[in-house]
Amino acid sequence: MAKHFTIEITEESFTFTRNTEAIAAEATLDGIYVLRSSLPEQTLATDDVVLRYKGLEDVERFFRTLNTELDVRPSGIGWPTGSAPTCSCACCPTTSAGT
Repeated sequence: MAKHFTIEITEESFTFTRNTEAIAAEATLDGIYVLRSSLPEQTLATDDVVLRYKGLEDVERFFRTLNTELDVRPSGIGWPTGSAPTCSCACCPTTSAGT
């Protein structure tokens, strides 16, 4: 937020004004994404890069769902000896409505 304001502090005053040029410059870029791929265009065309990027939302949704279905907690093994605790992971089965 500081980049959008011009601040002047003196012994007697504090003033600030909006930096309208910086605000306008950032507004022109709002919503623009730059996607890069290390693959040659013969392997993955530009349109396919965009499609693959948009497909990542399904992967993201899957991991969010997975997070709620995992019960992760320290196992406590090795704590008395001072060694690093280990982590156990138990998957909780999901049931759909009507089953």
